[in-house]
Amino acid sequence: MPFRGQLTAYVMHRAERSVAAGNPRARLVLNQIVGQGVGMMDEVKTSAQIVREFREDFRSAQGRMRALTL
Repeated sequence: MPFRGQLTAYVMHRAERSVAAGNPRARLVLNQIVGQGVGMMDEVKTSAQIVREFREDFRSAQGRMRALTL
């Protein structure tokens, strides 16, 4: 959904302002933006682990791309 941010910006801005003003119920709106990625989380990792895995995945993809261009 390339326009999701534009479609929800006004509502999210209002919800953020409402939370800042002390409305705890407005947090329910903000928590809805987590998305499908939550379903893929199955373990707790440190940020260092995540960065290491990202770097390894990038290097692997980079190697595959090089093989395609040679």
